[in-house]
Amino acid sequence: MIFRRAYGEILRDLEALEAYLTTLGLHGAPNDRLRGLMVDIRKLERAHAESGLQALESQSQVQTAGLVWSLVEGKGWTEIFRGLNGYDPQVMSTLMRKAMKGPLYPQHETSNSNLARNTVFEMIMGSRFRLAGANLKLGGQRADLLIDHFGSNIYGECKRPQSEQGIEENIAKAVDQLRHRFASDPRPDSSAGFIAIDISKAVSSGSKWLEVEREDDIEPNLSDEAVRLHKLYARDYEREDDPRVLGVLYYILAPVRVGKPKGPPLIAASQIDVFHRDVQEVFPISGGELLKLLTRL
Repeated sequence: MIFRRAYGEILRDLEALEAYLTTLGLHGAPNDRLRGLMVDIRKLERAHAESGLQALESQSQVQTAGLVWSLVEGKGWTEIFRGLNGYDPQVMSTLMRKAMKGPLYPQHETSNSNLARNTVFEMIMGSRFRLAGANLKLGGQRADLLIDHFGSNIYGECKRPQSEQGIEENIAKAVDQLRHRFASDPRPDSSAGFIAIDISKAVSSGSKWLEVEREDDIEPNLSDEAVRLHKLYARDYEREDDPRVLGVLYYILAPVRVGKPKGPPLIAASQIDVFHRDVQEVFPISGGELLKLLTRL
């Protein structure tokens, strides 16, 4: 499923998110990154209204990339707000404090400052599952995500490789973590888990964006990338003979330039592609409900 939002819609949600953060006790500096995103998205909105974004072509590639990635990350924050607004305020306050840290632009992210965006990805995945109807637990110590599926624990391990070459290592690490989750579960025979991989940096690093002729081309193009990366780097998952490792979810949040748009020619598109085993093998009675949940992500 793919989600596309107009600039004005994204801004309205970010303004609502800013107000929500104050109710969580986050004032001043913790919100600076959010305000920076909003400033950049307003620039994009004005550029689109005045010249259809053509004015951006005269700017340096670095400047343009910064604006584009603010649109993309702003879109991610709206997903979090829409899915987790109303969740446990104590948990949300802790997660938001971590997530708001780090540099404004992902190009400036390092191994010492990636905790914030790693937390953002966990929250985006949590938001998608909560909107899909999952009984979700965030912010715990047992896994990045924990879902109560008819009394059984489903663990989610979320990874953000910084390049395409890091995908295989991250999947292998997640498989190993899931094995440990199952071993420590009080009901190991009825537990299961999945791997969530953010492939955004692998597909759209730096100033790179997807270019398509029409909006309808976005979803198949992003799915093609997920299929390609899964075939190349999911060997550890494919070799895993434990059916409780249910699948791999590839999330992508990317800037897309549309040649013949109905709306803005520059779009922040997000999508999840799911590669899963036969979940009925693990959950013979409730597996159908789990499949329905996954298709709603």
